[in-house]
Amino acid sequence: MRYTYKSTIFIILIALGFCLYNTTAVNVQGNEHKLFLKELGQYNDGGQFVNLQILDDIAFIADFNNGLKIVNITDPFNPVKIGQYDVQQAREVNIVGDIVYLSCNQNGLHILNVTNPTQPIGLGHYSASDAHQLLARGNIGYLANWYGGIIILNLSNPSVPTRIGRYFSDDAVFSLQIEGELAYVAEFDDGLKILNISDPTNAVELGQFYDGGQAISVDVIDNIVFVADKKDGLEIFNINDPSNPVKIGQFNNGGDVVDVDIEGDIACLADWSDGLELINISDPTTPIKLTGFNDGGRIQSVEIIGDLVFLADGEDGLEIIQIGEDNESETIVGFELFYILFGLATILVIKIWTRKKQYIIKN
Repeated sequence: MRYTYKSTIFIILIALGFCLYNTTAVNVQGNEHKLFLKELGQYNDGGQFVNLQILDDIAFIADFNNGLKIVNITDPFNPVKIGQYDVQQAREVNIVGDIVYLSCNQNGLHILNVTNPTQPIGLGHYSASDAHQLLARGNIGYLANWYGGIIILNLSNPSVPTRIGRYFSDDAVFSLQIEGELAYVAEFDDGLKILNISDPTNAVELGQFYDGGQAISVDVIDNIVFVADKKDGLEIFNINDPSNPVKIGQFNNGGDVVDVDIEGDIACLADWSDGLELINISDPTTPIKLTGFNDGGRIQSVEIIGDLVFLADGEDGLEIIQIGEDNESETIVGFELFYILFGLATILVIKIWTRKKQYIIKN
């Protein structure tokens, strides 16, 4: 009988230890991709913030109504405007060193010196109707036009940018990214196009994919292209063969995805309907939504840096969102289970011990 009691107590203790270990393990594993989003700070001065780019502790923001806004984000809880350059219909901002290229729909391309971000200085201007985005590579700039394709500029003298080439298109070019000698272009009603720009004076189309969406923004990571395709959501392509981009994945929950930015295995989506969405793209063939944030704004542009996400949120201004891990709920549930098991085990031990004493007294 003594052997039976000791063995039972020993088995219960082993089981408790096993339960505690597994409770902790489940909590860690269960939270590997369980994230939450929390707004840290906001800057809103009544403008219409449509695009942004972050450089160190400064946010450069295209305000459609009021030009370039320069905001210090050293303290993400309290972003502060430190500079401004007034121009109408600012659409997109691109920074190279101390130079800002500000694309404006009806006011062409403005080139600014921001060595002193509190006092941006105009250096040059290039007249173009419906300029949407300027992407600079070295002394060459690729200016995406709402209509008319891509204008290719020599920027070696920023006070006098000159056209050296052009890629013609009868569709609206919203965005482009460049990797090596290839340009990946989001054309609104023509989808994804891939251009050879080894000779910037003569860009040549290599490949295209179009399935009926409205391509607005594009990002490239290695041999994968991510396209914000508005009502078709996020579309993902393998570009091992640039002449034949192959669609390998898609995320679409019925919103209007207008921008995408990638950090590691996370794609940040700006969705007019659903706000900010974080998508797990570790398997690009099966993108999975991790979490989201929606406070009623209409996000136009998104940039992720580390655990912070910066939003150009239209009339809601600049919003700064922090990504965190939500492990509280699983931890509470896990340890509640452990304490329940511990309580049951204690009752069993007491009962066994009581029966043992009764057995000894009787005998």
